[in-house]
Amino acid sequence: MSTPASVKGHPIHPMLVALPIGLWVFSIVCDIVFHAGWGGPTWKVVAWYTIAGGVVGALLSAVPILQPGAARPRIVFDPVAVDPRAALREVASGHWAAV
Repeated sequence: MSTPASVKGHPIHPMLVALPIGLWVFSIVCDIVFHAGWGGPTWKVVAWYTIAGGVVGALLSAVPILQPGAARPRIVFDPVAVDPRAALREVASGHWAAV
């Protein structure tokens, strides 16, 4: 995917998304350690700071997507997602069983 927000042809957004995800996962680990009694109150404070860092990182990773001219995915109409009868016809016809 081509986008003006890139470094040597590589888009910036996928590089930045990993940071908030990692911080949020680590905040869950900190909460588990704190609530399980394996650590002191420092773990609770670290969990709050990693959540805040994840929010800041998520906002920073959204900047390249919001700029004008950024490549955006095309929305495709899916009749099965809109019409529940179409989903029932798919199940009744047995097309899903061939997978």
